[in-house]
Parts: sequence; C-alpha cells; structure tokens
Amino acid sequence: MVKRIGDAFLVRPLDTIELKGKKEKVKIYELVAQKQGPASIRPKEDEIALCQAFDQAYTAYVEGQYGRAKELFTAILKTYPEDGPTQYYLNKLSQNS
Repeated sequence: MVKRIGDAFLVRPLDTIELKGKKEKVKIYELVAQKQGPASIRPKEDEIALCQAFDQAYTAYVEGQYGRAKELFTAILKTYPEDGPTQYYLNKLSQNS
C-alpha cells in the first residue's frame, strides 16, 4: 500500500501483523501528513523528525538489535513523551528483557 501512495504522504511503520485469510504478514503504517496541499495538512518539522527517529528505532527492533532499539526509542520518548507507538515498543522491549 505504501508503494502505491509513493512520496505523497509522510508515513511511519508501526508493526507487521497477521491477517486472517492472508498467508503473508502485512506491514501497517501511520499516515502522518500529506506532503502537498495547504500548510495545515503538510508535515511539520517535529513530525518529520519523529518519523525519521522512529524509523531508525523500528528498523533496529525489526533487525533484532534490541539494545540499540531501546536506546533509540528512549531518546524519542524524551522529546515526544506522549507518542503511543514509542511507548508500545519500549513496553515490548521491557517485557522481553
């Protein structure tokens, strides 16, 4: 799906899930902002920074670099303490320690 929208939107990966009736897992994303159009829908600098930092942390997590992922997610939470996806991954990492 992300391939279909191309570079028109700012997105961040959230997880890979199993769907009933599907053989392959599906990667889900958060749609953060539209890159074109009125200023009210375009990404703000902090949204861009959050997505970039989250992508690095998520990639470390997916690659099994759990110590690095925890370090990166912790740094994100200092700047964005209300970010639910970051809290989710830190919780998962704490449970697996």
